[in-house]
This record gives sequence, structure tokens and C-alpha cells, in this order.
Amino acid sequence: MNRRKKQNKFSLFAFQDIITSVTGIVIFITLLMSLELIQRHPMSAQADSAELIKQLKQQLVQAQQASQMLQQQIDTQNQELTPDAFLDANSLKQKLADAETVQQEATEDAQSMRDQKSKAEQRLNTASQTAAQRKQDAEEIKKLKKEIAHKSEQVKKMEDGKRLVFRPAQNTPKTQWLVDVSEQNVQVARMGVISKPLKFSNYQQFQSWVSGLSSSADYCMLLLRPDAAKSYEEVFKMLDQRGISFGYDAIDQDKVVIDPQDGAGV
Repeated sequence: MNRRKKQNKFSLFAFQDIITSVTGIVIFITLLMSLELIQRHPMSAQADSAELIKQLKQQLVQAQQASQMLQQQIDTQNQELTPDAFLDANSLKQKLADAETVQQEATEDAQSMRDQKSKAEQRLNTASQTAAQRKQDAEEIKKLKKEIAHKSEQVKKMEDGKRLVFRPAQNTPKTQWLVDVSEQNVQVARMGVISKPLKFSNYQQFQSWVSGLSSSADYCMLLLRPDAAKSYEEVFKMLDQRGISFGYDAIDQDKVVIDPQDGAGV
């Protein structure tokens, strides 16, 4: 006849006694210290004694709260840790292995998500750079188209014989200006340089500009239109008074010598 082995039941009774005893000792020592402090300073002020008693009461309350928390933890462990939980060591090992597997899978999933996020950020940066580059290329193409259209217009004017091009003289240190003189206005552009020309609506404005020239550094090439026949001598006088060297030539009324955008440049 087989005898059944007696199973030792798991209990936290001894641990509970130890905690309770320690808590009681702490409370007892606290009370002894309180009595000693009270006896040691019998002549202290009433306010100091009241404050000390208040602090001791707070310590006592904290000790009681700690004791209650320990008791609650012991009760919880008594409920959760049953003797049957320690009977199957293989089951605990299996649960531990399963938990480690789940943790490993979670770690791998987190790493995979980080990798995917990094790749997505790289693709986004690449797409942003590509978009910026395309925008820049589009703007450059638009600018080139505008320049081509402008050059085409200039070529067409030259082919039609309406645009006259005056090239600056070589081997001269002076700044050469092309001056288009008509009855209504005067246009000025630097020869050989692409820049928007200056336009003066009357001769007084042109005279103010001439006053800023230097006889040693500037030269003017005057282009006289037919409608300026009565006033070109006034322009000559302005330049002579400043000692500015100049030349002149007559052009037809419909000829273009200064471009509205490029001036006297080609």
C-alpha cells in the first residue's frame, strides 16, 4: 500500500511575525526617544516642544502607515502565492521562457519599426530634395525660356534692320555711354554692359546726370533723332560745360539702339 507524501504548505506567517515585531520595536524606540528628548529639555520654550511633539507624531503616523503597507503587501502575497504555485517548477520555467520569447519578439518588432521609420525619413528627405531640385530646375528653365524669347526678339529686330548695335571702343580707360536723344526724352546706357537703361523725361534731368560725370573718366556717344534737331545743341553745351568728350551720329526715328531691358549690351 503506497503512502502519500505529505506536501509542505507554503506560509508567510513567520515573515509576517518578523515584520510586525520590527514595526513594534521601531514604534517603541520612537516613543523612548520622544520621552528622552522631552526629559532632556524640560526648560525649552513651549513653541519648540509643540513643534517637536508634532514632528514625533508625524513620525509615529508614518511608521504606522509603513506598518499598514507592509501588512497589506503580506496579505496580497498570501493571496497570490499559494502552495500550488511552487509545486510545478517546469511550468514556471516554461512561463519564464515564454515571457523571454515575447520580450525578444517585442524588441525585434520595435527595432523593425525604428528601421522602417528611418527608411521612411530617408525617402522623405530624398523626395524633398528632389522636389526642391525640380522646382529650381523649373525656375531655371523658365528663366532660360525668357532669355531665349528676349534674344529671339533682339535677333528679329536686327534681322528687320530696326536694331542698331554700337560696340564700345577698345583700349580706352574711359567709361563709354550711349545717349539716345529725342525731343521727348533722353535714354542713357553703358556700352557693352547688359543693364537696364536710364531714362530722363526732360533735359533738366539729363543735365543732373551729366553733372555727375568726370571729364577724365567718361565718354558719351550721342545718337540724334530727327525730332531732336532743334535741341541737340543744348545737349552739346551741357557736355562742353563739364568738359566731357563726346561724339555724335544721326539715326532714323524708328531705329532701336537701346533695349528696354539689356540697355546697350548684346
